[in-house]
Amino acid sequence: MQLAHLRGADIVAGAGPARADQLRALGASEVIDTHADGWAQKSDRRFDAVLIAATGTAEDAIGLLTDGGRLTSITSDAPDPIRGITTSDLYVQPDGRALGELAALAASGELRFDVQTTPIKDGAAIADQVAGGRSGGVKYVLEF
Repeated sequence: MQLAHLRGADIVAGAGPARADQLRALGASEVIDTHADGWAQKSDRRFDAVLIAATGTAEDAIGLLTDGGRLTSITSDAPDPIRGITTSDLYVQPDGRALGELAALAASGELRFDVQTTPIKDGAAIADQVAGGRSGGVKYVLEF
């Protein structure tokens, strides 16, 4: 989200109310409460593109896209295309140049991260939390 915001995109994020302020601080101009029942049907907004970052939200979110839009999922659950909408799952590929650009943005303070250190003994529980989409955006560093 921060990268898209830095490149001039208008970001509308989906999350629960507890994360709204955090997402606005990272560049969201609006936060839709995706924890509310029927959240997608209640929204009057339509979008050209949607990035899915929470498992189980793609089917609802595709209804918010304009015909011919694009849905990309980082949770490997992109739905089948409809109404000319392109859907795909995104998998990260090693890219040293892009990693260097990200490192430079982080070093300059343009990218912000919430980093927490935790004992290695808690690594399995942290991995389950992150894999389940319950990290709250925190980046964990395991300590020996």
